[in-house]
Amino acid sequence: MKRLLLAVLFLISALPAFAQSTIEEDVARWSLQLSEIEARLGSLEPTIDDLDDFRNQLDDVSDELKARIANREEELAPLEAGLEQLGPEPEDGSRESPQVVEERKRLSDRVATLSGGLRLAQNLLLNVDETLTRIVTTRRDMFRDALLTRTRGIFEPGILSRAHEALTRKVNQVQSEVRTRLESSDQTTGDKIRRGLGALFLIGVLILIFRTKDTAIAWLKSRMETGETRLRNVNLSIALTLVRLILPTAAIILFGLWMESSVLIGPLSRAILDGLAYSALLVVGAYGLGSAFFAPYEPELRISRLEDDRARSMHRWLMVLALIVGADRLLVAQGAEGLGLSFETLVTLNTLILIPGGLTLWMASGILRPGEMSWQVEPEDEDDEPVQPKFTAQFIRLLKFIVRAAAVAAPILAMIGYFAASRYIFYSVVFSGAALSIGIMLFHAVNEAVTTVVDEDDETSRRRLRLIPVIVAFFMACAAIPVLLLIWGATGKDLENLWEGIEEGLVIGDIVLSPLDLVSFLIVFSIGYVFTRMLQGIMSRNVLPLTGLDSGGRDAVTAGIGYVGIFAAALIAISTTGLDLSNLAIVAGALSVGIGFGLQNIVNNFVSGVILLIERPIKAGDWVELASGMGYVRKVNVRSTEVQTFDRSTLFVPNSELISSPVINWTHSDLNGRLIVKIGVAYGTDPRKVEAILQEIADSHTMLLKRPAPYVLFRGFGADSLDFEIRGVLRDVNWILNVQSDMNYAIAEKFEEAGIEIPFAQRDVHIKNLDDLGKGVVEVAKDAVEDAKHPPAPRTAPKAGMDTADGEAE
Repeated sequence: MKRLLLAVLFLISALPAFAQSTIEEDVARWSLQLSEIEARLGSLEPTIDDLDDFRNQLDDVSDELKARIANREEELAPLEAGLEQLGPEPEDGSRESPQVVEERKRLSDRVATLSGGLRLAQNLLLNVDETLTRIVTTRRDMFRDALLTRTRGIFEPGILSRAHEALTRKVNQVQSEVRTRLESSDQTTGDKIRRGLGALFLIGVLILIFRTKDTAIAWLKSRMETGETRLRNVNLSIALTLVRLILPTAAIILFGLWMESSVLIGPLSRAILDGLAYSALLVVGAYGLGSAFFAPYEPELRISRLEDDRARSMHRWLMVLALIVGADRLLVAQGAEGLGLSFETLVTLNTLILIPGGLTLWMASGILRPGEMSWQVEPEDEDDEPVQPKFTAQFIRLLKFIVRAAAVAAPILAMIGYFAASRYIFYSVVFSGAALSIGIMLFHAVNEAVTTVVDEDDETSRRRLRLIPVIVAFFMACAAIPVLLLIWGATGKDLENLWEGIEEGLVIGDIVLSPLDLVSFLIVFSIGYVFTRMLQGIMSRNVLPLTGLDSGGRDAVTAGIGYVGIFAAALIAISTTGLDLSNLAIVAGALSVGIGFGLQNIVNNFVSGVILLIERPIKAGDWVELASGMGYVRKVNVRSTEVQTFDRSTLFVPNSELISSPVINWTHSDLNGRLIVKIGVAYGTDPRKVEAILQEIADSHTMLLKRPAPYVLFRGFGADSLDFEIRGVLRDVNWILNVQSDMNYAIAEKFEEAGIEIPFAQRDVHIKNLDDLGKGVVEVAKDAVEDAKHPPAPRTAPKAGMDTADGEAE
């Protein structure tokens, strides 16, 4: 047992030495690998594929070096901390403890040993990064040069005839290869019989597969006629798409496997077979997905908004485009290596394929319209038509412009000799469109599935549901970005470097901000927010009603839980991201002055809102009278309080106004309130009789409290009436208008029965010197008659040279 423990201790003590030798050996090996790659870069002319291979190798070396360097730095950190703790050797020659001297020497030796390998690894990492930068730059230049290099075009003399001769020779080679294998003498009669039976069996299996496909499609279509729900149609569309994709794909794979095992297949035939298989799979995929998106003969399952004729036309153009891309794969993409075609032949074939390809793109883009996409927002009113988001229509217009530009540019570039550029533009646009179409179909399936889950009668759920398509579209757009980057020439390492850059984030001083931290912050904060809302709901529905708090108090507690919960969720989310809040102290201090001046009203209202929730002079349900209006308090928010007026309008009152300005709260402590009904009677009426009638009316109303009892006051002698008042205390002041109306009706009835008159304003007018006034009126009338009989001569303008004052000449 003792020997075993000694062996374990020896191994533990020897681990650093093993680690040292391992990193040094690895650095030596990686240095040799780097030297070989640099030599090949300097002496040879590598292709783009060679550069990609070199980059992958050096990226792996860089990752390993970074990991080793990080481990070595972690190993050195406690040793250097120990040396710093011991301090330097005394310069005055004073003696130290032998244990301290020995420990300092041991740590110094260990640090020196480990630092040597660390510096070698760091130096190698710098060299690797420099070589990687050189490779990336070289590859980018080669890619640009390939696109801008002009070769022979189709209009060069003799190029068409030479291409025709090359293709004729290649067809003859295939025929000769198949004939030679058929006439091979090593085939016995039994082999021929077995291959014949195998061919018959394969034909039977293929017939069974396609009959099964037709039967399954017919059955699904018959089920579609009885489908009524959107979810059922989505399920049928998915099932039809799978049948159209899986069964033909299985048939192609079986046929390809049988052909691979056949003696008829030689090297040249195998290349043609691979191209045909790829083309067949491409056509099957285009047919299945196109049938799902355009549904030329199933309008109920159509994702796009195209009409029947235009949907069928779009589906046909899609199939033509799939055949063109398949022909390119068979003749051009593998023409140089698999078929051994010359470059002139490839240029000719590329041009002859891209011309109908560009025409197909142009015709297909002319069918699509911006307003006929799959996603449309449901309107508020069921009678209105669905509305498509504006940005979707603009996006479709942009895509249509890009597709038409590629449809024109690719054939022209191919004809004038830009072989690589024409292919890059055309096929990048085609495959990008295929990727976007698949994304749209997936989005449509998810959107329809989520829509059918929610009850259509639940208005709240329907409103919240409108956000789900936006969220799904956002995540699908994020997933589509790397796919589109790969289509347009990016490599896997480019995406890895991009992702690493996203993970590293943006460094601002000591603060690192990365999208991943933002996502984690949003996730943690969302969880805290949902938990807070759940706690508020439980407290408001199940716990607080069991207490003695009124509605305003319950609202205040619920709001306080919300504030505390959201604040705690934000703090937890920030700490989860690893953001050091102490680094923001300086920034917060600088901003506090600006906040104090620029946001003082907001802060004032916020603090006032907190005071309202704690002190509760005003709470939800109170009837308040303000300078700006009167109504019921509905909710006390952070910044303002919602007051619903008697006109059913909402008045938003800043909280600071409720704290600093006078406010009448009719229902603050209880619902009791004083009622005053004023009434006037005509002079000459017996006041005691009026008092008795009014007191009877007041005592008989059930809304007036008996203690204190209502009473009647004789207020005084008015200009037109004797003024009385009924005063009492209501059980519920909210009914004050109704009680006033009831009493007015009762007063009118009792006064009519008693013959008491309710006066209205009366005035007696006394006119003095009436005789003199009559004489003056008569004289004025006579003068008016004389003027009417003898009108005065009209006045004319003075002539020139005459004075306007006295009418005499100057």
